[in-house]
Amino acid sequence: MRGAAQILPRLVGWSSGAAIQALLFLLTSGSTLKHDPFSKWMAVGAFSILSVYTSFFAYYDFLVVETREKDGFNRAISAHQNLVREIFTPIEEKAQQLENEIKSKDAEIERELKGEGLTGIVGDGPRVEQLRREKDKLLIRFDQVKPVANELRPLFDYDLEGKEPQEIFNADRKALAQVKPKCLPTEPEFVCLPEKYNGSLDPLNPKSEKLQEKYFDEEDRIRFIAPFRKIKNGEEAAIAAAFFALLVDGVIIFLGTKIEIPPPGKPEKFDKTITLRIKGTGTEFLDKLLEAIDNMSGQSYQELFINQELLKENQTQYQKLLQSLSNETTWIEKNEEKQWVIYDEKKFTDWVIKEGERLIKNEAQNNSNTKSSNIVTFYLPDDDTKEL
Repeated sequence: MRGAAQILPRLVGWSSGAAIQALLFLLTSGSTLKHDPFSKWMAVGAFSILSVYTSFFAYYDFLVVETREKDGFNRAISAHQNLVREIFTPIEEKAQQLENEIKSKDAEIERELKGEGLTGIVGDGPRVEQLRREKDKLLIRFDQVKPVANELRPLFDYDLEGKEPQEIFNADRKALAQVKPKCLPTEPEFVCLPEKYNGSLDPLNPKSEKLQEKYFDEEDRIRFIAPFRKIKNGEEAAIAAAFFALLVDGVIIFLGTKIEIPPPGKPEKFDKTITLRIKGTGTEFLDKLLEAIDNMSGQSYQELFINQELLKENQTQYQKLLQSLSNETTWIEKNEEKQWVIYDEKKFTDWVIKEGERLIKNEAQNNSNTKSSNIVTFYLPDDDTKEL
C-alpha cells in the first residue's frame, strides 16, 4: 500500500494497495472463483505481480532513505553551479575585465600627467588625450555590461540552503528566461546564452528534457519504470529491494494458499474426509443410500441391512464410504455374510441427512448439480464410542 502510494496519487495508491491485498486474500484462501481454477490462478498471478511491484518502491525507499534526499539536493546544486558557470560567470567576468581596464587607463593617465609615463612629458599631452579617449570607450562598454550583470546576479546568485531540487530548478529556469543570446550590444562577439540552452525552456524541445536530467534523476521522476532501470544499472539497493519484495510477498501469498475456510454446513467434530468420484450429485448419492436401508431383512429388530442391489450404479464408491464409516464409528459393520449391518440407525441416518444438507448448499453455490460425474468430499463423523 505504501509503495502504491508512491507511484499513484496518495489516496488512489493506498486504496489500490488495500484492494490488491484483499483480492489476493480472497483468491488464495479459496473464498472466491473456486468454480473456475484457471481464472482464479490467472487473477492470483496478476495481483501477485502488482503486489511485488508496488512493494519494491516501499523497500527501496527504506533502503535509500538516508541518501535519497542528500543525493537529490547535491545533484540540483551541481546543475545550478554549472548553469552559473556557463552563463552568469562569463558576463560578470566581462564586467570585471572592463572595470579593470578602466582602472588601468586611469593609472596610466596619472603616470603621464606626472611625467612618469612613456612620453616622459609632465601634464596633458597627445598621449594623455589618447588614453582618455580609450577610457571613454571602455566606460561606454562597461556601462552596458555592468547593469546586465547586476540585473542577473540575484537571479543566479541566491541562497540554496533549505531549498528542494524542484525549487532550485524552477528558479534557474526563471533566470534562464531573462538571458538573451546577445545581451551585450556593445560586445557583439560575446555570446550570453550558449547554443545548447537555446530552446531549453520549450517543453516540446528535446533540450528541455536534457536540462531536467541535470537537476533530477530521471529514474526517480518516472517512478513507474524505476525498478527496471535501477536493476538494469546494477544498483545494489534496487536489487535488494526486488529480492525482499519477491521473498516477503511470495511467502505471504504462499501462506495464503494454505488458508482453509470450512465449507458451509461442516460439523465441528468432522475432522476426517473421504473423496469419491461418483456418478450424479452428492445429494443423489446419499438419497440412494437412505433408500437402500432394508429393515425387513434383519434377523432381529435391532439389525438393519444395506440392500446392496440398490447401490449398483456407484457400488465401489458406496463400499469405500461404508468401510470408512465402519472404521470411524460403531454404527455399521460388515457381518460374516459380507452384508452391511446398521447398529445405530439414528446416528447413521442423522449423519446422512446432515451431509446431504451440506452438499445441497455446496452444489447450489458451485452449480455442480448438472454434471454427470462429480468429485465429492464427505466428512466422516468422529464417534467417541469407537475407542471404547
